[in-house]
Amino acid sequence: MDPQQINVLSQATAVEKKKKPNVVLISVLVAVVVAIIAGGGVFYWKNLEVKNLEKQMADLSNRTDTLTQELGLANEQLTQSNLEIEELGCKGIWKEGEGCIQPKLVVLSPNGGETFCIGKENIIKWQSPSDMDSVNVGISSPEGASYNIGEFKAAQSIEGGVATGSIKWYGKGISGMSISPGEVYRIYVHGTYKGEQLEDRSDNVFTLKYCQ
Repeated sequence: MDPQQINVLSQATAVEKKKKPNVVLISVLVAVVVAIIAGGGVFYWKNLEVKNLEKQMADLSNRTDTLTQELGLANEQLTQSNLEIEELGCKGIWKEGEGCIQPKLVVLSPNGGETFCIGKENIIKWQSPSDMDSVNVGISSPEGASYNIGEFKAAQSIEGGVATGSIKWYGKGISGMSISPGEVYRIYVHGTYKGEQLEDRSDNVFTLKYCQ
């Protein structure tokens, strides 16, 4: 073979050997570009999903806040309605912020342990609602005997928001007859207030006797 031809073939082989690495490099670059594009697409969709999820959570939070406010308003309305119902049904005294204060009719004196004198001035005292009309006052014994003393104005004075009434009693019943002395008596008071019967009596017995 002609030496010139051999030289030409040698150069062609060298060119082919140089071209192969370029092809591999291009293939690698293409693969890298494709991977970057693909990765960018995945990142984009993942980012979009995260944003959608954040929006859904924000919407849910707003709805929760709205529901909480509506629930609070509903509870306030329910509380107000219950207070109005309680006020309408109150048989005592209604005070703002305190509600229905149950009426009380309480014997203050004699309430046990005192000594009252027949024929002399003794004070019977009680506590009542300030707008109660009247009370009946009497005396009773454990044997079942009771004596009516009389009907009197319930609230005769009001001090510190507390209404009291009192009478001077000389140890006699409403008929004027003196009550027998003894150490077994209790005072009782009773009356009607806003359709309800109120009553009370001395916590313990007191002594009724003739005094010197």
